[in-house]
Formats: sequence, C-alpha cells, structure tokens
Amino acid sequence: MFVKPANMGSSVSVTKAHDRAELAAALELSFRYDEWVVVEEAVTAREIEFALLGNTVVECSIGGEIIPGAEFYSYDDKYADGIATDVIPADIPADDHARHAATGRDPPTEHFGSRALPA
Repeated sequence: MFVKPANMGSSVSVTKAHDRAELAAALELSFRYDEWVVVEEAVTAREIEFALLGNTVVECSIGGEIIPGAEFYSYDDKYADGIATDVIPADIPADDHARHAATGRDPPTEHFGSRALPA
C-alpha cells in the first residue's frame, strides 16, 4: 500500500509499504509532514498522464507514459535522481488517447463537481 501526507504535493514522503513494519514507518514519516495521512491500496498498472492546458477553453495534451526508475514514481525519481523516463506519446491505442482527452476537456460532473470555469 501507499502512504502519503494528505496535503503535500509532488510525492513528498510518499512511501510504499510491503508489511506492517514498513507501514508503521511510512505513517510516522507522513505524520511529520501533515496531520492527515492517506493510505491507498497499491495497484500494478502503467502510469499514463495527460496535461490540461487553458482556462475557459481547455485543451488536452497527448498522453505520455512515465517509466519509473525504481519500484514507483517517487519524489527522488521526479526531482533528485532523474532516472525516470517519459515515453511520449504513450504506447496506447489511439481511441484511448481520444477518450482521455475528451474526458479531460469535459469531465463528468458526477465525479468532479461543476464544470464552471472562471471567465
């Protein structure tokens, strides 16, 4: 499972715990950064990212895949080691690119709240 401070961005102190001892250490570390901690189930999956660009008119980039340099895409991978790689465009079917881009431009309101954007 993954443990992280609830209000820290950029993967600060995100830890993957494999057993109870690692979970305890991860919780201790995360509570150093925030009074709220998120614990999530780890899944084995690819990490595909899309960027949303704009304000009132939103465009979505083509998808890119992050290949972590270690077990997961950590803070060190992003900012210190720099050993993660990006594959752009991601090797996914074209209709997946189109579907995700459409979702980014017009997200379903039942999951994301109002679509109203500032003028």
